[in-house]
Amino acid sequence: MARMLGAIDTIASLTVSPSHLRALDEQVQWIAELADRSIESTHDPARIERRLMQVREALVSETALRAVEEKA
Repeated sequence: MARMLGAIDTIASLTVSPSHLRALDEQVQWIAELADRSIESTHDPARIERRLMQVREALVSETALRAVEEKA
């Protein structure tokens, strides 16, 4: 799951379409739900949660950046 989140983070940094960024955000939501249901180790949930926060922040900043670029 952490690798998938890393891949989404990389893709988000290269994506210019707001609709594609929204689709990536949706995938992050699916991964978060899957993590909640399937992670059994005591330290893995915290690690995945940190990664989820990083990717979500990246998606928000990429979306904001694209919105500013579109207005220019």
